[in-house]
Amino acid sequence: MQRVKPMSAPCLPALLIVLSLVASAAVAGRDGRLCGDAAAAAAARSGVPLPILTAIMRAESGRAPGGDPRPQTEPWPWTLNAGGAGAWFATRAEALARAEALVAEGETNVDFGCFQVNLHWHGSAFGSLDAMLDPQSNAAYAASFLADLYRQTGDWRAAAALYHSRDPDRAEAYVLRLEALHAGAAPAGEAPTTADPRAAIPAAFALTRASGALLTAARGPLIGAP
Repeated sequence: MQRVKPMSAPCLPALLIVLSLVASAAVAGRDGRLCGDAAAAAAARSGVPLPILTAIMRAESGRAPGGDPRPQTEPWPWTLNAGGAGAWFATRAEALARAEALVAEGETNVDFGCFQVNLHWHGSAFGSLDAMLDPQSNAAYAASFLADLYRQTGDWRAAAALYHSRDPDRAEAYVLRLEALHAGAAPAGEAPTTADPRAAIPAAFALTRASGALLTAARGPLIGAP
């Protein structure tokens, strides 16, 4: 019987590093699907069009594969924004620890998770900070809030605008950003490249422009401060 030569000691650290990287990649791949799965479930329960939820996720917690946040293409569940400073964490535990530290310091203007639900405005709807971070509960609440805005306005475009802000200019800019993300016409944060972006709006967004009156009708913004 041929004897297998034992692995030399110097090879073990390298093997452990490789195994660790493989495991981390597997976890990242699994976690990267959590927002999309949660949005699909929330859309099915609430009746909110999935393309709208998907675009909002990408605008709020998106990052490029590899962690570069600038193109903001893929939503990430372990995302926090405190006072305008966003951060993507590798694990749920890390994000939760940071959230708990922020709250202990007295910070309440913190956005959580896939849909960046704001603690100050909507924290009372959740039993804990961990529940706010949970993709399923985060998406379910965001969809419920958006559905409520739709019932107020009768217009998905107006509802998406109100989801972000009651300021007409900020709200309109946000909807144009959602349209660009949905259509893939431009990176997040940049205007679509067409001369009139609304000429190429997908069917889910082909709705009337939100009026100033509608923008004052919401209970408060879902994302960030008013």
